[in-house]
Amino acid sequence: MIVTRVHEASGSHIEPPLDQAWDDLTKLTWKAAVVTLDTGLDIAVTEAKYFSNGVRQQGFYNAVVGHSSIGPLSFRSTWDYLNGVSTGATQATRRPAANAPSSEDSSPTPSPPLTNTTTASTSTPRPSTLTDTGARAMAHTATESPLVTHARRELALIGEDEWLTNGLCNVIEAFAAMGHSGFSAEHSTAVLEKLLRYQPLSPITDEPAEWEDRSEMSGYPIWQNIRDSRALSRDGGKTYTLVNEGPEDGGNEQPVHTSQHKAATG
Repeated sequence: MIVTRVHEASGSHIEPPLDQAWDDLTKLTWKAAVVTLDTGLDIAVTEAKYFSNGVRQQGFYNAVVGHSSIGPLSFRSTWDYLNGVSTGATQATRRPAANAPSSEDSSPTPSPPLTNTTTASTSTPRPSTLTDTGARAMAHTATESPLVTHARRELALIGEDEWLTNGLCNVIEAFAAMGHSGFSAEHSTAVLEKLLRYQPLSPITDEPAEWEDRSEMSGYPIWQNIRDSRALSRDGGKTYTLVNEGPEDGGNEQPVHTSQHKAATG
């Protein structure tokens, strides 16, 4: 899908606009194209092909950003994830360089048209050695924490591009600025990893608000947990399976988990 951002005196808009008559995959493809246009990231959305209890699940998608992917996600979760990618990329690029010109010295340049996000890539070519990026990576060491310096050095060694390196180092710098002790650093790292993977920090419960009814789309009773998109339930959230878990002990059935009961209040 090709999208462009049209700039006008009053603002800008995307062409073509989102059409509510499109199917869900086309809507998500459009959204991915818009995020790619605005961020320069290589993003694609594909249908998630997986089975639960031997039945193909419909209405779930994988979001692919560069070399990483997440899924299966519902339509809403995929849309929210793409919004998160857009917001994160915007925040990562807002930090001005020390000698960058002010906004008064420059004018916005309209973004170029984007071709299909499943094949096009606008990211910087990845260097293969430290010598290609060493000067740039080491230029930051005078003012950065040792942890950020370590991160820049390691990212340079694997040839990571400048945009991603700067974004990751912004996150690491914020982490280092918290002044962690050994224990709090270990705890925070574990929590952050779960959150970045869209995983819950506490047990899944049978609270109805936690479960999104996907029965109409799938053609049979099934619910998906909004806190952990891997969790699918056939009984409204009382029990569930995880789509990334295989059968136990060489059998044909996935492990079934019991949701923590959440007592009604009020």
